[in-house]
Amino acid sequence: MSKKPIERSDNMDNLVILKGNDVFTNSWVIAEGTGNSHRAIKSIVDKYSDDFKEFGKLSYHSKWFENEKQKKIFSDNSKGVSREKTKIEVILLNEPQATLLITYLRNTEQVRRFKKNLVFEFYRMRDFIREKQTPAWQESRQTGITTRKKETDAIKRLCEYATAQGSKHPERLYTAYTKLANKAAGITNRTTATNLQLSVLTVAESIIAQTIDAGIEENKPYKEIYQDCKRKLAVLQGVGK
Repeated sequence: MSKKPIERSDNMDNLVILKGNDVFTNSWVIAEGTGNSHRAIKSIVDKYSDDFKEFGKLSYHSKWFENEKQKKIFSDNSKGVSREKTKIEVILLNEPQATLLITYLRNTEQVRRFKKNLVFEFYRMRDFIREKQTPAWQESRQTGITTRKKETDAIKRLCEYATAQGSKHPERLYTAYTKLANKAAGITNRTTATNLQLSVLTVAESIIAQTIDAGIEENKPYKEIYQDCKRKLAVLQGVGK
């Protein structure tokens, strides 16, 4: 009997990060995912630091946050906290350390869901690391770099074209079109895209470059060219998932 695939929850893209050929999460992610304050999560790691160090060095780094949701995570009492950005110290955790930490938490429904999602993301990133070593992925990545260059050249021409039409901030087009291509491929980070997502991204960026040049040739308003690209890329969304 085949196993039922794990259903991937929303907002899971930032649970685990890739550093070199290893995967990590951090104390802030676990605090947010489990509904605990960051202070409580950090105190567990500090209390049982010898246990965690058996699985690797504990690495501390600073993180900036500014919204109310994050403030409630970082402090048990967020009343009166300034709305300005605040820097907090978070703990980087490898897979065994993160697994150990969540076993120390009370097994509420939210914690149980988070444990499942975190395990899923660690496995997914491990699979990606293996895929990244394959010739197929490396070839797709190299092809993508070439296509990206053609796209940015087209966007550069569009910036000049948009300026002539009165655009005050044409440089923002680079971000707008990058987000459009990434959305079509179903990615937020190109360095962690699968082979399939890279292939979809290459197609998306080729469509963008061609549509921009065609729109300029036809003397279309620069905003209309963006809408043309958006309509053409709509058919690709979901293919890379």
